[in-house]
This record gives sequence, structure tokens and C-alpha cells, in this order.
Amino acid sequence: MGIRVLVDAREKLHIPWGDPENQAHGEAVMAFDTRSSMMANGMVETKVFLNYLPSIRALWQDSGIQNAYDRRREFQLKFVACFSVSFSAVFVVVLLLGYRDD
Repeated sequence: MGIRVLVDAREKLHIPWGDPENQAHGEAVMAFDTRSSMMANGMVETKVFLNYLPSIRALWQDSGIQNAYDRRREFQLKFVACFSVSFSAVFVVVLLLGYRDD
């Protein structure tokens, strides 16, 4: 998850949270085990992703995360997906793919 890289970069670059309440969202995404069975072929399962979407949205809107993104060269980030795409588009894609809550 690209957002995890940004949360880590924010901490290592000593950038304060824009909203201190986002600390909990940061801890939630950092606690996700990328080696867990919830990953399929290197991708997070749709159902799992949807559980993390509110945290991802809140984090991307945080000025501290935006600052870390702006300073990505200092942290030598090779690639970070830009989350500026409307998150409503994510729901449209999920609906078009026929997501079902089994």
C-alpha cells in the first residue's frame, strides 16, 4: 500500500500530523500485515481494501501526509500512487466488478 510508505515517511521525516486524530488511522494501516492471507497475488482483497478505505481517505487528506508526498525525493520514494482520484470512483469500480459481500 502506497499510503503505508507515506505514513512511514511522515514519521521518519518528523512531519507532524495535520490532524492529530489521524494518528489512529496511520497506526491502523501500518498494522496491516502485507504477508497475510488477505493479500492475493500481491493485491489486497477488495473486501479488505474497503475496510481500510476510510483510513486511507482520511490520511490522504492530512496535510502531514501531503507534506511527506511533496518531500518524497528526500525519502527516496521510487513510486507512490497518487490518491487524488476521487474515492467515489473506487466504489464505482467495485460495483462494476460485481463485488459481493459473501
